[in-house]
Amino acid sequence: MSSDILRYFDDLELILAIGEKVARVNQASAPSLETISHPIAIRQPAGRLAALSGSFNPLTIAHGALILRALESGVVDEVSVVIAVHTIDKVESEGASLSDRLISLVCLARDQAKVSVAVTNRGLYAEQAAAYRRSFPGIGELFFLVGYDKIVQILDPRYYQNREQALGELFRQARLIVAPRGEGDLAALERLLSEPANKPFAGGVSWLPLEESYRRLSSSEIRRHAGLDADHYGVSPYAKPLIEAGAYSTDPAVRRRYELRGQLIEALTATPAGERSKVDFRELMRWLRAGDERIKPVLEAVEGENSTPALLAALTRAGLAG
Repeated sequence: MSSDILRYFDDLELILAIGEKVARVNQASAPSLETISHPIAIRQPAGRLAALSGSFNPLTIAHGALILRALESGVVDEVSVVIAVHTIDKVESEGASLSDRLISLVCLARDQAKVSVAVTNRGLYAEQAAAYRRSFPGIGELFFLVGYDKIVQILDPRYYQNREQALGELFRQARLIVAPRGEGDLAALERLLSEPANKPFAGGVSWLPLEESYRRLSSSEIRRHAGLDADHYGVSPYAKPLIEAGAYSTDPAVRRRYELRGQLIEALTATPAGERSKVDFRELMRWLRAGDERIKPVLEAVEGENSTPALLAALTRAGLAG
C-alpha cells in the first residue's frame, strides 16, 4: 500500500472537513453542490467544465482513463468528479463509505492539476446541472462525461414525471460527452439518438472514443470479486487502500474491521475538538489495520458504552491520546 496515498485516508482533519461538506449539502433543500477542491474552469472567462458523476465504489482505472481522455480531447478545461449523496438506481449500503470514496477522488485530483472533486445532493443530471450553474455562475460551457449505459438511462422516460421538460432543462444548461461502455459503441449511440423521442436532444451529444480495454471495467464487477487481485480487476491505485482495508471483503471478520474504522471516526467526530486533537489517529488506524492486540480496549469502548469519556480514557490508556 502506498504510504503517500494512505496518509490521506488517515487524515482525520480531512475526514472531518469532508463530513461537514456532506452534511451541509445533504441538508440543503434545493439542488446543491459542495466542492472538496475548486475547479480551475471557474477562474477562466467562459471556462469549460466537464462533470463526471458516479458512485465510484470503488474508483477504477477506467474512470481515470475517461478523465484523461476528456482532458486530452481539448474540449474541456477541467473535469469535476462528483458523487451524489443519493445515487439514482444504486444502493450504496455495501462497499466503502461516502467519505472514503471522496478521499480516493481527492488523491486522484492531487495528481491531476485539472481535476477537482465535489459532492451533490441530487442524482438526476438535470438537477446536478442546476447545482453546478448555481455554484459556479462563471462557467461558460458545462458538460457531463458519461458512458453509453448512462445516456440510455438519461433518456429513459421512467426517471421523469415530465421527460421533455426535464431533458430540455438539462440540455439548456449542459451537453453530454459519451464514451463507449460494454457493447455501446458509436453506432449504438447514433441509433439511440435517431429515435424520434431522442432526436430533439441529439445536438447536445458528442462522442468520445476510449480504448477497448476499459469498456467492460466496472465498480460492481470489482465488488463481486473483492477477494481477488485488485490489479487484475482494474481498481484505481487511489482506491487500493479501501480494498486492503476490507471495504469490499466478503469475510465478515475483515469487513468488521473496516466497519470499526467508521465507528471510530463517528465517535471522534462527536468528541470536542480540544480532546480530539490529542488523539494519534494515524497510529490508531495503523493498529486497526494490523489487528494489533493493544487496540482491543479502544474497540470495546466504542462497541460497548460508546461514550466520549470512555473512548478517551481507553485511548489514553493505550497511549494513543495525550
